[in-house]
Amino acid sequence: MVFAVSMNSKANALLALMIATNFVELKGQVYKRTDTNKLWTLACQDIVERFELLLVLCFVVVEDISNGGCWMPTAGTLLVCGRIFFWEIIIDIAKHAVLGKFNDIRPGIYREYMRDLCGDSLDHHSH
Repeated sequence: MVFAVSMNSKANALLALMIATNFVELKGQVYKRTDTNKLWTLACQDIVERFELLLVLCFVVVEDISNGGCWMPTAGTLLVCGRIFFWEIIIDIAKHAVLGKFNDIRPGIYREYMRDLCGDSLDHHSH
């Protein structure tokens, strides 16, 4: 339902909708003490969420192509999908900035997370 509303809304309504849907998650996380392990879990959940969002937006583009009768999606559809993905990333960045600030977690921890993800990925490819 959130995607249907955001696909058919104006830019300001889209931003408000995206913030509102993420506000509950942010509010629940900020008032709890977060350590680096919980932040790692949250970062992994955000990665999965962005991947799922990207898949849904790809389906929207494919549906637009099939309904349009040509091989290219309309510029409006691409623009709206790009906005949705862009604002989701911006809201996640703000969420992690707030969590880091209130829990005294240094930003360099994300470099360690990236190193761990790359190491895990390489380990899984070698088996």
